[in-house]
Amino acid sequence: MLQWGRSGCLLLGLWLTLSRLVLADPVLAIVNQVSETYYTSYLRDGLYTRQGNNRNDGSQDHEAAKQYIYNTLRGFGLSTVYDTGTYNGVAYTNVVATLPGQVYPQQFYIVGAHYDSVDCPGADDNASGVAAVLEAARILSQYRFERTILFIAFDREEDGLIGSYGYATAHASDNIQGMLSLDMIAFNHVAPAYQNKAWITRAYAAAPADTQNALANALSRYSTITPITAVMGYSDHVPFASFGQGSALLIEYAMSAYQNPYYHSVNDYTVNSLGQAQTWLYQGNPYLYIDYAYATQMTRGVVGYLATVAGLLEPPIIIPEPASLWLLIGGSSLLMLWCFRRRERLSETDLCSNGV
Repeated sequence: MLQWGRSGCLLLGLWLTLSRLVLADPVLAIVNQVSETYYTSYLRDGLYTRQGNNRNDGSQDHEAAKQYIYNTLRGFGLSTVYDTGTYNGVAYTNVVATLPGQVYPQQFYIVGAHYDSVDCPGADDNASGVAAVLEAARILSQYRFERTILFIAFDREEDGLIGSYGYATAHASDNIQGMLSLDMIAFNHVAPAYQNKAWITRAYAAAPADTQNALANALSRYSTITPITAVMGYSDHVPFASFGQGSALLIEYAMSAYQNPYYHSVNDYTVNSLGQAQTWLYQGNPYLYIDYAYATQMTRGVVGYLATVAGLLEPPIIIPEPASLWLLIGGSSLLMLWCFRRRERLSETDLCSNGV
């Protein structure tokens, strides 16, 4: 019986060890749910980014995109509202969805992106960031966290950060622990100096760097993107720079008019009227303009950051990948067989010693 007890402990130990290997990083299991298919659908098919679209404030496409964002976030079961107001005399309408924290509901993490454009489809600038916010919301809304996560589509960034300044001003007394602005994350320049890299910037040199560093760590851990940290005071992270752990901007490495060929132009679209993807030329060769795989990797880093800092309460139920599953089954089976054989030999020894 003693021997069988030891064998049982060995079996249990093997099971737990292999299980821990599979469940070592529950955040990774969440990050692995980030889908290029869903991301592509949001960006190409939902956010009015085709040739001829125009999401400039007040346009028909601007209003339709706002409604699409609202309906999509609400469809995830999130409490979603239109956040209207004025800042410096300019009206704005943000879309805000809330995933309430279960332990510290008054501690907030914000992930946001502006949904307006500069008289153009604004596929990269900035439907690409909005699509990442939607994909992050789709995944994270399935779980519970200690702290509250806010998913915000900001209005009128191109007019002077109106929506984000309006929100930050109205919520100046909130305990905002950190804020991410996702702005232009889908153009992946093919030159080695730019490819698969991203800027993560804080608003000014004296601003807290906690959020910037945490996002850089998440990108390094959960994506194929190489993060480059710096200081840059443009985009919706600026109004939140002095809050809690500060704020950070995630943006493609070739983000300006000097590298992005369609920056703030009518050519910043996903597909034309025939459904053909937009392309661009580099050194005489054509390349796809929107890199959905690159943007999906950016989104992985964002989801990894949020799931970590917000405090995951319920690790996902994971079905082991085939290799681990077979290792688990095979190892357990061999150990069980050894235990049975060991028990048989002990029984035979007992019989002999008793003269049977």
